[in-house]
Amino acid sequence: MKSPACEVSITGKVTVSDGQRHAVDPLASQRAELLGKLAGAQIALEKVIAQLAQNGASTALADSQLSRLASLQATIGSADAASLSTLRGEIASAVAESKAVAEQARDDTNSANAAASASLMAARSHARETITRMEEDLYGKKIFDPYLRFQSEQDERAFREREEANRRAVASARAKGTPEGEAEALAIEHRQLLDMGAHGATDSPDFAERLKATTEAYEQQRAAMRQTGHDAKQADAMIAADTRDFLKAKGVPEAQITVAMQSGKPPSEIIAPYVGKPQVERLASPESKGNSDQAQTAPDHLDAVAAALRAAGVVTTANTAVDGHGVDVAVASSAAGMQRA
Repeated sequence: MKSPACEVSITGKVTVSDGQRHAVDPLASQRAELLGKLAGAQIALEKVIAQLAQNGASTALADSQLSRLASLQATIGSADAASLSTLRGEIASAVAESKAVAEQARDDTNSANAAASASLMAARSHARETITRMEEDLYGKKIFDPYLRFQSEQDERAFREREEANRRAVASARAKGTPEGEAEALAIEHRQLLDMGAHGATDSPDFAERLKATTEAYEQQRAAMRQTGHDAKQADAMIAADTRDFLKAKGVPEAQITVAMQSGKPPSEIIAPYVGKPQVERLASPESKGNSDQAQTAPDHLDAVAAALRAAGVVTTANTAVDGHGVDVAVASSAAGMQRA
């Protein structure tokens, strides 16, 4: 039984730690208040930093302000009443500055988003103009048809089927009315150009310019789409596959194609050595030195063909040695001339 003299009145709550009884920190409510203010400012800054990082903008100022808040937060836990009173002013100032930094960053982000949106609008307008121009040139005026050469009627028939499929696919992609649809339409026009190039259109003085125009329009569209959160992966995959097919059609060895496709270069740079040059010059170019056997064998093979034609009484010319399709057509045309004679 306890003695009344031993009874005490405790007016505050107690905490138990390691078996010891301690009075609750009388400044706990003040600490909690200040910590809450800092936490709110920290959350706002962290959101802004994430937005800035996503847009590729500098986060240095926001990071510095966040570090300042963390330092103040660590000080609150051990501060006495007098120190807390002083900290209250510092924290109010830091929170206000953090708010200003966050608002400025949001304004900058909004401005960047507005600029990106304007850039996308300009890119889409240019893309549509380019698509229209390519539709007129490739499917309407057929400006490259005089340069096309085919190994057989079946080869030409297959080409015309692909051409019609591409024409319809461009119209379908464009009808989507979206940045993704326009990117796909440009990728399909790029496919059609490379298919024509593989059949001799690279010899046209207009081919390189049309290919460049289409490529530049696509790259502008793609860059603007990425800035505004749009996805061009499907169109990228189409262009990569068509670039590989073009190189195969030009006789580039598979190993060399793989190295080129893994080089990180844009497709326009990869195919550049094979556009606007005669086949013999391309085979002897530095880009093809990686396969020296082919660089030596192809001209020898063409010389052998020319020798056989001369032995048969056919006069060969320098422009016979173009690409693979050109040689076949030249031989067929010479043979037809011999028969008519």
